[in-house]
Amino acid sequence: MEGLKRQILITDSALYYTSQKYRLRITQILAIYFLLKKPEAKKILLQILTGEGKSTTIACLAAILTMRGFQVDIITTSPLLAKRDAE
Repeated sequence: MEGLKRQILITDSALYYTSQKYRLRITQILAIYFLLKKPEAKKILLQILTGEGKSTTIACLAAILTMRGFQVDIITTSPLLAKRDAE
């Protein structure tokens, strides 16, 4: 558990360092926590509303999984979001 808390803090710090203004919102922290709390769970569904930071949540989740040694690919059906998030 302490490892997950530390990894969330690292991603939050990295987000703030790179943006100079953004921090993880509670919704994003909870989403990351529930997705990683039980790695043996095969089916998890979360609903994150418009404007609550799905792209940031996925980026932080990918960063944590990378810290854990996993290779991560992110796929989207939105060319607009893909272009925006790549910049």
